[in-house]
Amino acid sequence: MSVNAACANFRPPPPQVAPEAAGAAPAEIWSVKAGRGITDPLVVSGSTALLAGTDRVLRAISVDDARERWSRRLPGAAVGGVALRDSVLYLATHRPQGRIVAVHAESGLRLWETSSGEATTGVGIAGGLVGVVNNRGDLVALDERTGRQRWRRRVGLSRVAPAGAGDAFVIATQDSLLRVETSAGRTTHRRASPGAVLDGWVPLDSRLVAPTGDSLVVAIDPMTLATAWTARVDSPVMGDLAVRGDTIWAVTRIGSLYRIVQGRPERLASLGAPVTTGVALVGDLLVFGAADGLLRALTADGREVWRVGLSWNITVDPVALADGFIALGGDGDLHRFRP
Repeated sequence: MSVNAACANFRPPPPQVAPEAAGAAPAEIWSVKAGRGITDPLVVSGSTALLAGTDRVLRAISVDDARERWSRRLPGAAVGGVALRDSVLYLATHRPQGRIVAVHAESGLRLWETSSGEATTGVGIAGGLVGVVNNRGDLVALDERTGRQRWRRRVGLSRVAPAGAGDAFVIATQDSLLRVETSAGRTTHRRASPGAVLDGWVPLDSRLVAPTGDSLVVAIDPMTLATAWTARVDSPVMGDLAVRGDTIWAVTRIGSLYRIVQGRPERLASLGAPVTTGVALVGDLLVFGAADGLLRALTADGREVWRVGLSWNITVDPVALADGFIALGGDGDLHRFRP
């Protein structure tokens, strides 16, 4: 029995979309190869897309013409995408060197780099601190300006970036929720988790909302960690939630689109495709990607408007722009679209 080694990195071409399924598809302005293993989220600062991946490279790509404005070699594979605050990018790395890195978004100048241990989450920002959880279960907090370590506390293993909530971090471990003050790293509240949190917390009014692995969407009070409400859907939600006003939209792994208002879920559509990203609000449309390489757009009430084929297994959420959006295919192919 033998295996052809040439098949190891084979990727099928982007799926062809029939005209009747394509609908009023947006115009593709450009596409470019943007690296390997890009981690979610990528962010846009001004007219620059910023993204990093397992190829250990941080890249800045012009949204206007796809030109690479700068790139920087990282000390390890990027974990949990990049975070942007006041024109500074923060990101965490895993192997071979676990670091938190701060880079100026416009120039690419590395501002500081500090050891954190091999990160398992992206970074969170709260109270002037940058926080990350490493593979030992430590929450490491660094000064946002200098990168100096302020404190380190054992919280437990996590896969979700710490959420900034005023002067505290909200941490979701495998079985618990914790509220940790930024001033001295004191844990003020701890409770059993309502479920294994799969993706980042998003703000909704005065609450934080996230999906869990047991098919719940959960809203909590970030001050007390009390559960405000839970909404059950038909399977886990694998990516970010879309929020506008008091309304949440979520797409489950088996391809069901839900609208949730005040904890009451309503299934709007069943797509019959395994969804592998979260939902991005692009104007009035809900845009998300699937394992079949198709990017779909639906109206707020669940009517499909168009489909576009990218490389297979889209795992990074699309990012809305003032005049369209950018999206990343499964082969590191970055695309710019306009309506």
